Amino acid sequence: MQIIIIGSGGVAANLGRLFQDNGLTITQILGRTESSTKKLAELLNCAYTIDIANLRMDGSLYIIAIQDREIPVLLSQLVIPGDAMIVHTAGGVSIDVFKPFRRQFSQYGVLYPLQSLRKETVSIPEIPFYLDANDARSKAFLEKFAEQARLNYRWADDKMRMQLHVAAVFCSNYPNYLYTLAENFCKKEGLDFSSLLPVITETTNRMSREKISPALLQTGPAIRNDLSTIDKHLNILYNDTEAREVYQFLTEKIMESSVFQNKSE
Repeated sequence: MQIIIIGSGGVAANLGRLFQDNGLTITQILGRTESSTKKLAELLNCAYTIDIANLRMDGSLYIIAIQDREIPVLLSQLVIPGDAMIVHTAGGVSIDVFKPFRRQFSQYGVLYPLQSLRKETVSIPEIPFYLDANDARSKAFLEKFAEQARLNYRWADDKMRMQLHVAAVFCSNYPNYLYTLAENFCKKEGLDFSSLLPVITETTNRMSREKISPALLQTGPAIRNDLSTIDKHLNILYNDTEAREVYQFLTEKIMESSVFQNKSE
């Protein structure tokens, strides 16, 4: 199977490494900038180009791993073999993005990795994949590919992928914003942020290890309705407007939340 990856960012890099580690061959990388595309091609030991006119026409699978808003523009310019499969990797983009270009692409689908993937990642993290296909033939192709690549995969339509995308924002993006607030606070106060890493990892480790609901792991002054401690914390944050507002908002939400009330019954 000849695999061609379009994109040279974090998703492209991690998927390329994963597929290669599992015995598949990346034939070519199509990227936008010379430096990043060449660097990824050297890592994957494959050819590369930054000119779409030089895209190889012998691919079996073309994987689009670029920013969501750029996908329709790329599709309007892309020419691939008539019997080739093409997929995008975006959780928030419908499979219907291919429909206006059905004359160009007969087999298309989605290969969505539900994971935060960065170029700098040293070891490839565990990645659950969510797949979709436009017809039975495309589904059979993707299923065969997923088995060959030894992927942990499930099938998901547009609605399910978008729901997972939303949930991932709550699980990853928002907590990271809170970590950033905590790190900034530690810097201002001369504290070592790394001393908080065991606290950060313990909750997720317990969810994974013990298969327990996060609602049962909630601790802290808000869930205890400890107003005295909350007031002390807010006083400490008096000169940090952003952190104080976030602290107050989240405290109120936790105290009001029916999720925690129901779990405590």
